[in-house]
Amino acid sequence: MIGIQRELVGVVEAAYRLELERHSWLQGLADVLATMARQLPGLMVYVYDASTPEAGAIVEDYALHGLPESFGEATVELNINTAPHMVREVYHRGIICSTVSEILAPHGMSPEEHPLTGRLNRRIHIADCWGVSGSNPDGRGVGIAAPLLEVSALPEEVRELWGLVGVHLATAYRLRRGVEANRAEPEAAILDPGGKLVHAEGDAADGEAREALERATRRIDRARSGPLRHEPAEALPMWRGLVEGRWSLVDRWDSDGRRYVVAHPNDPHFDEPQKLTDRERQVVAYASQGDTNARISYSLGLDEPTVEALLHSALAKLGFDSRERLGELRRFFEDPS
Repeated sequence: MIGIQRELVGVVEAAYRLELERHSWLQGLADVLATMARQLPGLMVYVYDASTPEAGAIVEDYALHGLPESFGEATVELNINTAPHMVREVYHRGIICSTVSEILAPHGMSPEEHPLTGRLNRRIHIADCWGVSGSNPDGRGVGIAAPLLEVSALPEEVRELWGLVGVHLATAYRLRRGVEANRAEPEAAILDPGGKLVHAEGDAADGEAREALERATRRIDRARSGPLRHEPAEALPMWRGLVEGRWSLVDRWDSDGRRYVVAHPNDPHFDEPQKLTDRERQVVAYASQGDTNARISYSLGLDEPTVEALLHSALAKLGFDSRERLGELRRFFEDPS
């Protein structure tokens, strides 16, 4: 089964390889993942658009490692034919790390009994499937799928660590989509790996923002090097999804071989609800899909008291008496286009 792998930091590094075109990027992710999952028959990494649940989850591209093409075809078929309520359960609940059997159990079914998974499992001769869905609040993201030869369940500590990896898969894919569509904002800052600011523009040049970028760069460097790299339970919490809800930090290599760290604007944008501030909308978007304050803090790179204060303010403006009511706002985030 899926254990706690020592090289999860390498998966996060592979997620931010912006210099690769999409399919090569996916294949690179699959190859890195495969080095940690030698006990599995193989795995698949894919990007999906589940922003309109009534249309199913559309797999836009995928890469396989160690699996026949039939597994990829079956996964595409399963996703496009998934009922809207299950699309929401799998791709609109933030970061999910689970097996198919665990997802189906609350519905009183096993993978064999489900009309879609049962037929597909028999066709490709598997009993269950492990996966991660790294979804942004709009339902677009990166998935990992690996066939299992027996029905399985995940330990909670494994689920939590892969959940942090899933945050980076979602964050990196949001940045990549902006770059691919020529919608990415200009680089905000350049730092050396030790956290020294080399250049900054706009808000990134502000004193507090500058300090936050320098601190984050140093934390990430510690997580990626030395003994911490092989201790994911310590390293991954140091490498958060964003810095101050604004920037992703990504490697860039110059022609002379020197590595720099570039701060790319990558804050998630939502136009609704209009009565909220931009930052309140971000926090509400993540909370509406069931994320805890701790997970929102990690995804946005904000401290938990700030997340709590933003949620409190947003609930008051919306006239809601509990965060559970935020699920009523999912329509604002499912298909913002």
